Amino acid sequence: MPSKAPLQKTPRDANPSDLHHGIAQLGMEQPTLQQRQERLRNASPKMRDVIWAEETGETIESIAMRHGVEDKTSNLSEITSFVLLGFLPIQKFRSALQEELNIPEEQARQIAQEIRERIFAQVAEELRKLHKLP
Repeated sequence: MPSKAPLQKTPRDANPSDLHHGIAQLGMEQPTLQQRQERLRNASPKMRDVIWAEETGETIESIAMRHGVEDKTSNLSEITSFVLLGFLPIQKFRSALQEELNIPEEQARQIAQEIRERIFAQVAEELRKLHKLP
Protein backbone atom coordinates (compact mmCIF):
# COMPACT_ATOMS: atom_id res chain seq x y z
CA MET A 1 0.00 0.00 0.00
CA PRO A 2 1.37 3.50 -0.76
CA SER A 3 3.05 5.35 2.08
CA LYS A 4 1.32 8.68 1.49
CA ALA A 5 -1.82 9.54 3.42
CA PRO A 6 -5.08 8.88 1.60
CA LEU A 7 -6.45 11.85 -0.35
CA GLN A 8 -3.60 14.14 0.58
CA LYS A 9 -1.04 15.14 -1.97
CA THR A 10 1.20 16.67 0.70
CA PRO A 11 0.68 17.46 4.37
CA ARG A 12 1.62 21.11 3.98
CA ASP A 13 -1.14 22.84 5.87
CA ALA A 14 -3.21 22.36 9.03
CA ASN A 15 -2.75 19.22 11.08
CA PRO A 16 -5.70 16.91 10.31
CA SER A 17 -5.68 15.65 13.90
CA ASP A 18 -6.84 19.15 14.86
CA LEU A 19 -10.03 18.48 12.92
CA HIS A 20 -12.49 18.02 15.73
CA HIS A 21 -14.41 21.18 16.56
CA GLY A 22 -17.02 21.02 13.81
CA ILE A 23 -16.99 17.24 13.68
CA ALA A 24 -17.87 17.03 17.38
CA GLN A 25 -20.68 19.52 16.86
CA LEU A 26 -22.06 17.21 14.18
CA GLY A 27 -22.27 14.43 16.75
CA MET A 28 -19.18 12.59 15.56
CA GLU A 29 -16.00 11.72 17.41
CA GLN A 30 -12.64 12.01 15.68
CA PRO A 31 -11.87 8.48 14.40
CA THR A 32 -8.67 6.92 15.68
CA LEU A 33 -5.90 5.87 13.34
CA GLN A 34 -6.80 2.23 14.05
CA GLN A 35 -10.46 2.86 13.13
CA ARG A 36 -9.40 4.57 9.90
CA GLN A 37 -7.06 1.72 8.98
CA GLU A 38 -9.79 -0.85 9.66
CA ARG A 39 -12.32 0.98 7.47
CA LEU A 40 -9.75 1.36 4.71
CA ARG A 41 -8.95 -2.38 4.86
CA ASN A 42 -12.66 -3.20 4.64
CA ALA A 43 -13.41 -0.72 1.85
CA SER A 44 -14.16 -2.00 -1.63
CA PRO A 45 -11.24 -2.05 -4.09
CA LYS A 46 -12.91 0.74 -6.06
CA MET A 47 -13.26 2.89 -2.93
CA ARG A 48 -9.62 2.27 -1.97
CA ASP A 49 -8.56 3.21 -5.50
CA VAL A 50 -10.39 6.54 -5.24
CA ILE A 51 -9.06 7.23 -1.74
CA TRP A 52 -5.44 6.52 -2.71
CA ALA A 53 -5.47 7.99 -6.23
CA GLU A 54 -3.09 10.85 -6.81
CA GLU A 55 -5.79 12.36 -9.01
CA THR A 56 -8.12 12.54 -5.99
CA GLY A 57 -5.57 14.52 -4.00
CA GLU A 58 -4.95 16.81 -6.95
CA THR A 59 -8.70 17.31 -7.39
CA ILE A 60 -9.13 18.29 -3.74
CA GLU A 61 -6.17 20.63 -3.97
CA SER A 62 -7.56 22.27 -7.11
CA ILE A 63 -11.03 22.65 -5.54
CA ALA A 64 -9.46 24.21 -2.44
CA MET A 65 -7.49 26.68 -4.55
CA ARG A 66 -10.48 27.57 -6.72
CA HIS A 67 -12.58 28.33 -3.65
CA GLY A 68 -9.89 30.22 -1.73
CA VAL A 69 -9.33 27.66 1.02
CA GLU A 70 -5.95 26.33 -0.10
CA ASP A 71 -4.61 26.86 3.42
CA LYS A 72 -7.18 24.28 4.60
CA THR A 73 -6.56 21.58 2.00
CA SER A 74 -5.72 18.96 4.64
CA ASN A 75 -8.98 19.65 6.46
CA LEU A 76 -10.94 19.42 3.20
CA SER A 77 -9.20 16.15 2.41
CA GLU A 78 -9.88 14.77 5.87
CA ILE A 79 -13.59 15.61 5.81
CA THR A 80 -13.87 14.07 2.34
CA SER A 81 -12.19 10.89 3.58
CA PHE A 82 -14.57 10.75 6.57
CA VAL A 83 -17.47 10.55 4.10
CA LEU A 84 -15.72 8.00 1.88
CA LEU A 85 -14.96 5.77 4.86
CA GLY A 86 -18.40 6.17 6.44
CA PHE A 87 -17.40 8.14 9.53
CA LEU A 88 -19.33 11.24 8.49
CA PRO A 89 -22.83 10.86 7.03
CA ILE A 90 -22.85 12.23 3.52
CA GLN A 91 -25.90 14.31 4.46
CA LYS A 92 -23.71 16.26 6.92
CA PHE A 93 -20.87 16.86 4.47
CA ARG A 94 -21.76 20.46 3.58
CA SER A 95 -22.31 21.50 7.20
CA ALA A 96 -19.02 19.84 8.22
CA LEU A 97 -17.22 21.82 5.51
CA GLN A 98 -18.85 25.05 6.62
CA GLU A 99 -18.01 24.49 10.28
CA GLU A 100 -14.53 23.01 9.94
CA LEU A 101 -13.28 25.31 7.19
CA ASN A 102 -15.02 28.30 8.79
CA ILE A 103 -16.60 29.40 5.52
CA PRO A 104 -20.01 30.78 4.52
CA GLU A 105 -22.82 28.33 3.75
CA GLU A 106 -22.86 29.14 0.02
CA GLN A 107 -19.12 28.55 -0.33
CA ALA A 108 -19.46 25.22 1.54
CA ARG A 109 -22.35 24.27 -0.75
CA GLN A 110 -20.27 24.97 -3.86
CA ILE A 111 -17.29 22.99 -2.57
CA ALA A 112 -19.52 20.10 -1.51
CA GLN A 113 -21.20 20.03 -4.91
CA GLU A 114 -17.89 19.97 -6.74
CA ILE A 115 -16.54 17.15 -4.56
CA ARG A 116 -19.76 15.19 -5.09
CA GLU A 117 -19.44 15.57 -8.86
CA ARG A 118 -15.71 14.96 -9.17
CA ILE A 119 -14.96 12.44 -6.41
CA PHE A 120 -18.07 10.94 -4.82
CA ALA A 121 -19.66 10.24 -8.22
CA GLN A 122 -16.85 7.76 -8.94
CA VAL A 123 -18.04 5.59 -6.05
CA ALA A 124 -21.72 6.53 -5.96
CA GLU A 125 -22.99 2.97 -5.53
CA GLU A 126 -20.50 2.22 -2.75
CA LEU A 127 -21.49 5.43 -0.95
CA ARG A 128 -25.19 4.58 -1.24
CA LYS A 129 -24.56 1.24 0.43
CA LEU A 130 -22.16 2.62 3.02
CA HIS A 131 -24.50 5.42 4.05
CA LYS A 132 -27.65 3.27 3.63
CA LEU A 133 -29.20 5.58 1.06
CA PRO A 134 -31.99 4.54 -1.35
